[in-house]
Amino acid sequence: MPSSHLEKFGYKQELKRSLGLWQLIAFGLNYMIPLSPVIFFGFILAKSGGTVVLPFLLAGIAMLLTATSYITMVRHFPLAGSLYNFVRLAWNPHIGFIAGWVLLLDYLLITTVTSMSAAVYLNQLVPALPYDLNLFIFIALSGIVNLLGVNIMASIGLIILIAIEILVLSSFGVWSYAIHFKHIGTGTLLSLAPFHFTDISSLIGATSLAVASYLGFDAITTLAEEAKDPVKDIPKAILICVIFGGTIMVLTGYLAMLAIPNWHTEIQNQAWLETALFQISKMTGGKDFALLYSLGFIVSMLTFNIVATAATSRLLFGMGRDRVLNKKLFSAVNRKWKTPHWNVILIMLISFIVGSLARINQIASLVNFGALLGFAILNLSLIRFYFSHKQSLCRQYCRYLILPGLGFIIVMWVFWGLDRFTHMMGSIWLIIGLIYLGWLRRQVK
Repeated sequence: MPSSHLEKFGYKQELKRSLGLWQLIAFGLNYMIPLSPVIFFGFILAKSGGTVVLPFLLAGIAMLLTATSYITMVRHFPLAGSLYNFVRLAWNPHIGFIAGWVLLLDYLLITTVTSMSAAVYLNQLVPALPYDLNLFIFIALSGIVNLLGVNIMASIGLIILIAIEILVLSSFGVWSYAIHFKHIGTGTLLSLAPFHFTDISSLIGATSLAVASYLGFDAITTLAEEAKDPVKDIPKAILICVIFGGTIMVLTGYLAMLAIPNWHTEIQNQAWLETALFQISKMTGGKDFALLYSLGFIVSMLTFNIVATAATSRLLFGMGRDRVLNKKLFSAVNRKWKTPHWNVILIMLISFIVGSLARINQIASLVNFGALLGFAILNLSLIRFYFSHKQSLCRQYCRYLILPGLGFIIVMWVFWGLDRFTHMMGSIWLIIGLIYLGWLRRQVK
């Protein structure tokens, strides 16, 4: 029984187990956002110097390798703390804290990125609505749904996912028709133009930004204590999300680039960078289709905010339960709704404050700093786990050595491609975590 998984690690069941395979898949894909290229498309294009499809493809390969490490870890440790618990139990509690700490940078800020982007799109559609009001509405709605419970979140997510997928496939049809029959952009559906990039350094930098679109697969593991059968269903959900979501992103990157007549000029405009696929949809399908696409994106972002807030609150819950964060605050569970309510409220506050002060591309890069460094630590932890359990794991070299080793190398390759500002700000966050860890160790002594 799933509850026995918790008892083995000294925990009791506090969250409600109600999620099946399809709900986990919906959660992961909504977190991964089938429309995530809408946020990053323009920025990836500008950074790479001509390609969006290659960064999404390379990021997908890196994330698929890391996903196999997550799958192996969740089978051993089906707990709500995700990467924090995996590294803590597979390697060392202190390293586990650092892994959870850097991943918090991703989880705490990713809802800010999507809220900011959705607020910008809504402002394009209805200029009379101020940006700050749009931002507040998005954050408040996602928080309220999370406070009411995981069942409502999962049910809404599955319905919206189906609708969004229909919209995504429709956009592929509209773009393809406009390219082939209206001779917009390249005028042909077979071209090498979407694969052009300035140099390897630019490609790596663009890939590091594209990684943010894949972060949904790891968030599935945060629901390990709310899944009916976490050991069986979560690994399946992770693989389906990475492969399906990656395919959608690559196709978006390819077809949308074919439709742009002159991207060299467009990327000079900050407003175009932030709403690139809206502009492409308007050019290929007219104002009505652009409106439909934007509304779909806004709904998708709202759904994302709901599931991302849920995932972040569960990571904080796991760390609070182990007293590496304040237990009274972060591990508190609402008696009526069975949700970590204080965590949800904290996430809402951070999202609104940061979203009111920063720029989208800066926050997105910081999200990737935390995710990539956390993924690198996870892959190393799996290798360390193998050497600690050689006798029981025997010759499973591929799963415990080769795949996580390749995952570590590729993830670090992409990590070093982040810009200097991101490395500086991310390092400051890491140093704060190390100082806090030192303080925790002194408290224990």
